[in-house]
Amino acid sequence: MRSLRPLLWLLPDEVVEFRQVEAPLVPERFSNLESVMSITAALQVSHFARWKYYASRIRVLKFSNHMFEKLRFRVGRSVYEALLSDNPTGAPLLPKLRELRALNPDDHTLLRLSLNPNIKHIDIDGGFMLTPDLQDARTWDHLMDILNENKIPATVRELSIALRWSWQDLTMPLPTSVFAHILKYSRLSKLHLPSFQLSDISTLSQLGQLPLEAATLNLTILADMQLPPGCFTALKKATIIVNDSDVLIGLVRQWDTENLESLIIRRFLRTFFWDVNTILKCLQQHLPSVSLRRLYIYSSAPESSAPFDENTSGASITDLEHLFTFRNLTSLTMSAGGPFSLTDADLMKIAAAWPLLEQFIAYEREVSAWPSVTPTGLASFVGALPHLTDVILRFDATADFLALESVVPHKRVTTFDVCTSVAVTPERLTEFMHKLFPALDCIGYGWSYLDRWASASAPPIYESEEEFEVGTASLACWKKVHESFGNIPSLMW
Repeated sequence: MRSLRPLLWLLPDEVVEFRQVEAPLVPERFSNLESVMSITAALQVSHFARWKYYASRIRVLKFSNHMFEKLRFRVGRSVYEALLSDNPTGAPLLPKLRELRALNPDDHTLLRLSLNPNIKHIDIDGGFMLTPDLQDARTWDHLMDILNENKIPATVRELSIALRWSWQDLTMPLPTSVFAHILKYSRLSKLHLPSFQLSDISTLSQLGQLPLEAATLNLTILADMQLPPGCFTALKKATIIVNDSDVLIGLVRQWDTENLESLIIRRFLRTFFWDVNTILKCLQQHLPSVSLRRLYIYSSAPESSAPFDENTSGASITDLEHLFTFRNLTSLTMSAGGPFSLTDADLMKIAAAWPLLEQFIAYEREVSAWPSVTPTGLASFVGALPHLTDVILRFDATADFLALESVVPHKRVTTFDVCTSVAVTPERLTEFMHKLFPALDCIGYGWSYLDRWASASAPPIYESEEEFEVGTASLACWKKVHESFGNIPSLMW
């Protein structure tokens, strides 16, 4: 359920009132009137007869964060306050609720209404913008007091606190009260803290003693950290948000993960140099070779108008060979910045090393170096991977194409992003793409880097006249290829 409205509508007409008021902030395509609900009389036990019947069936409550949905129908604050203060039953209003998701941290009344001793999953979402109140530790102290007052049991299994939906370029230190509360959940298996910086080894060490199977951690700890033995032994899925790759390497060398299945490394800034070879070699030496299925290394640095490969080494087959020890890999994403130097022969080595691949992403954004992968090499690569569904790979679409009758269709690939692949002849390229990828439902193509803060239609920013000429011609070619597939989405940057 996405709100308490369905239950509120079950209250008798004599205790509720709806009135229409203007909502001037609503866009023209929406009505500028909103319905506001309020309580008009004292609540009695009899008023909750239908509420109690249906409330006992609710297991998940996921609040909607859509602004205009809220504007069309708004529950007056007095309604929630009346439910909380005048609840004549004395019992939790949602007695069987197990998952409480996407609750804004300042919705204290809603939080009190929703909590009960059966809660297993708590998801607090601060919304898109990081407000000054959310950066005040006292806000979080109060929130933790509410959780303590309602005697949330130590059996909570999942806790997520995120201050923003995306572009989490503004973070804050982990409040002491939040950290202390987390440690009370002795059976916690999932912890998602993307916006709270972990800046001391003691905090990380104590979190490492929890039986976490999945964790998202934002590390600003010094690179020379020393973890005690036995940290993160149960971890199967990890997302590490980090700026300094030495911090990442220090963690990977010391944690005791034996069953890790998924590792996401999110590069937060590009202020430190990242040597891809050093990082991949560390992963080879310290990650479990059998259990690892998914590896993602990507950059979400906010300076999108800076060169994508800033402070990043390139990657070659020699670097990727460090990962060949992970034979059961199904997804590989390499998008931390920096160019790739891969050939047709390199791709076949990759296919032989990871026969179970479903997703292969070698993302690069610059136009300076001509790609070495040919259309023939691309066709051979995808043909050797029967489970492949998503590919992001740059190739030379000006090279000779193999005969169309020799192209074997790959019927499972649905997404293909060509990045900065050079192209000049849309007719032949279109025939090749349709034959090779008959199930394609999303195509991506993009050039250099765009300024994220500019409009979506802003032109690419090229670094040289040569890049401009190659990029402009190739972009026009790929646009025609995309149009030939009909009305499918585009991942154009």
